[in-house]
Amino acid sequence: MYYVAICDEHEEFIQYMKALVEWCMPEEKMEFLEYRSGEELIADIKEKDCDLLILNMELKGMDGKETAKVFREFFPDTLLVFCSDTHQPTAEVFEVQPYRYWLKSYTNERMEKEVNAVLEQMQHNRVPTCVVGKKDGNYFKVHIDNVLYIELARRKSLLHCKVNQKDETYTSTMKLEEW
Repeated sequence: MYYVAICDEHEEFIQYMKALVEWCMPEEKMEFLEYRSGEELIADIKEKDCDLLILNMELKGMDGKETAKVFREFFPDTLLVFCSDTHQPTAEVFEVQPYRYWLKSYTNERMEKEVNAVLEQMQHNRVPTCVVGKKDGNYFKVHIDNVLYIELARRKSLLHCKVNQKDETYTSTMKLEEW
């Protein structure tokens, strides 16, 4: 299941994006979260999962840039796509690391191409970022970026990691081939 949030004041654009995403990924299950303002998105999204946020830059109240800054506090790795009727991206917009910046005036063909590129990246991002390791009888989530190397030890694997500036070793029942 993928979770796609769309924040725009115009219902027509939200429905257009939903239809386009479903058209581009018909085999995948999607849950769409619809928001009409930045404030509404921020109030609700904290308790949800989110794989992709399509965010209008021109919102009343909290604009897209302000909304994105708060959103990033909760979802630092979620794909973020800005869209706009007229605004061009500025340097400060990239501080929140959007993946794309779309203009609503794109042709249907161009928008379909853009959506496909974003959805491909969204699928790629689903690669697990954590593995489960065991140490001192307790199980821990170990972020893949912290794994220095994996060692085969009898019928288990040893994960040699750097966690908070300390060398740690965790065991796993996964075989080396499974890694």
